[in-house]
Amino acid sequence: SKGFILDGVCRSKANSEFIVSEGLTPDLCLILDVSEECVQDRLGGRVIDPVTKESYHLKYLPPPTEEIKNRCTRRKDDYPEAITKRFNLFQEGLKETLSVFPPATIKKINGEGHPNDVYKRVSAKVDETIAHKKMEELFDRGADAKKMISALNALSWVLTKGN
Repeated sequence: SKGFILDGVCRSKANSEFIVSEGLTPDLCLILDVSEECVQDRLGGRVIDPVTKESYHLKYLPPPTEEIKNRCTRRKDDYPEAITKRFNLFQEGLKETLSVFPPATIKKINGEGHPNDVYKRVSAKVDETIAHKKMEELFDRGADAKKMISALNALSWVLTKGN
């Protein structure tokens, strides 16, 4: 399949307008709905080993040894005050930033919990979007009834997968 993911892009209405003006209107704009507490946990736990440049998370992907853990550093903007400021700015600008995109492309999903669980929810929403897009393409091309039934069965499977 062809496509791409923009992670953390469109942090302002101007960014969104630029994306659309370049013909890159997204098929899916996923918003991970998380509390500030969750963001504090995730960003506040990020560390980098200055020797190897490897990234770790103190809770979810800890450094493999005490020696590496002791030499790890955090980014300046991964401290509580900076995280709160970034979180609030994001929340304040979210509605305006998303206003440029077609409402049907904007999906909010629960972003809380273990990263593996969040990944499964994101993956399911992406799969659902791809299946819908394939259905639209079949319909637009005037696919015969047999192909449409096959596609509907596949879509049904994608929508129920993981439930």
